[in-house]
Amino acid sequence: MDENDSWKDRCVEKGLTLPPKEVLEYMHEQGHAFDFAHLFEHTDKQKIDPYGNNLLLHLPLKPNEAKDFAIRKTWLMYEGNSCTHESPIVGYDVKGESDDPIECLSTSCQWGYRKLEIDLEKCGIEPWILDNLKPIIVIEEKHAPRNDCGAMYRFSAKLLAYGTDHSTHSGSEVEIEREYRQWAGEPWTREEMRLICKRGHRRLILCSEGKDTRDWAGNYGMKFTDTKVRIEFLEKLPEVKEMVTKKEKNSKHRKHRDHRKQEADDKEKVKFAKNESQSNSTNPFENYQQICSQFHLEINEKIRRLKKKLKKSTKNGIGGEEAMEKREEAEKKFEEISEMYLPYLRIYATELEQLLDETNG
Repeated sequence: MDENDSWKDRCVEKGLTLPPKEVLEYMHEQGHAFDFAHLFEHTDKQKIDPYGNNLLLHLPLKPNEAKDFAIRKTWLMYEGNSCTHESPIVGYDVKGESDDPIECLSTSCQWGYRKLEIDLEKCGIEPWILDNLKPIIVIEEKHAPRNDCGAMYRFSAKLLAYGTDHSTHSGSEVEIEREYRQWAGEPWTREEMRLICKRGHRRLILCSEGKDTRDWAGNYGMKFTDTKVRIEFLEKLPEVKEMVTKKEKNSKHRKHRDHRKQEADDKEKVKFAKNESQSNSTNPFENYQQICSQFHLEINEKIRRLKKKLKKSTKNGIGGEEAMEKREEAEKKFEEISEMYLPYLRIYATELEQLLDETNG
């Protein structure tokens, strides 16, 4: 038994939910073993079961308790206003099912809301799964109006990448709107939304809103409760290997092209260095410092241009997945530039040592 199997046993002993067997086998076929140690350690600290039936299982419904809960969790942000906790529920007298809620959040004559932001990666869900298996994020919530007053209800969900403003329309988004008249006698209604997680998506933002239709003082607005979030896997998993291979081919082609260009540039620099060394052999150290200074200026100029290009791309409204790719590209370029002249400097240093040996000889 290897170490990963040992962590798997610990997850099972603790009662954590694992991805379906088919998913684990598929991940293994794609050359990516599921990280059981990551799941165990992360869920132990955050007290969450990321592959279970409800990510929000332990979130209190009372606003003050919910805020305190969210402060202690790295994966959750909580915001709300004009929502009152009710237990028992007031003004709802429709005979429903045996599993009808016994507590809820109730709104009034102004729009009351509760907004939750869930970081799926910090929940303990592996980034590889989010990016490559495109799981479905399933969101559920129950709502109902009072019997003696009409009410309005809005429920929305967004999936966004890191660094993306939630007010933009990039990413995946679903919204539900309902309105009920007075004396409608509506039972509790369960709403469900399903969002496909695309590459780069990490943040799930949920917003529940409600108010009454008659502007009455008191909690006569919409009631909502039993919010649930879980992930489901596609019945037919995407062909990850082919997708990655195509990307790798494009990446290798770019690297090969850049490498050939770099080799040509290095040869020109070495040739230039030799000529400079021969033409100024009386003071090789001074010549070495001048050349280093020249290339230092070139490096700074290239970095300046890249930053300007990235800033221009951001102004043009590039967001979400494309913005992430742009940032990653820029970061790689910064690293490449910092190492761009190392081959030249090493060769020039060798030439300099030989020149010194000849001079001393």
